[in-house]
Amino acid sequence: MKKISIDIFGSCVSRDIFNYIDQQDFGLVLKHYFARSSIFSLYAKPLKYLEKDLQNESSFQKRMVVNDLSKKTIDLLQNDHSKYLLIDFVDERFNLLKIDSTYITYTNEFKNTFKGNMQNSKMIKREICNGNLIADNLSLSNYMSMFCNDIAKIFGGGGEHNFA
Repeated sequence: MKKISIDIFGSCVSRDIFNYIDQQDFGLVLKHYFARSSIFSLYAKPLKYLEKDLQNESSFQKRMVVNDLSKKTIDLLQNDHSKYLLIDFVDERFNLLKIDSTYITYTNEFKNTFKGNMQNSKMIKREICNGNLIADNLSLSNYMSMFCNDIAKIFGGGGEHNFA
């Protein structure tokens, strides 16, 4: 049976499905898992950091923080060549941290891992305004449009990727 590769952009809610099925029986391979990143953060500028700024014994937590700081998810998906992308937006529940002129998803993983300079940081709470999620006067719907366009370009062209 040919294996079908799947990436996840989302939370453990989606990833855990793969813990309860026999991936071999379904011909599935979970290739990459991108979690703990808000769409707001995904399109912000990368945060420069030093390796010593990242201190966590969990390689998973450290990898999630590095991915959020580096803002390379779209590039990684573009070069990944998985057939499908499973998306959930549970991680949009996290607040943001504005450091200098960029945004970071403020998760427990970030709090437990990042030991760099946060002198110029500000907590950004999210709010609903006229039915739209807003953070620091930025509208999630604008970022969601960018995300959908990027995902459609990657998974939609009838090539190796599929967008459904």
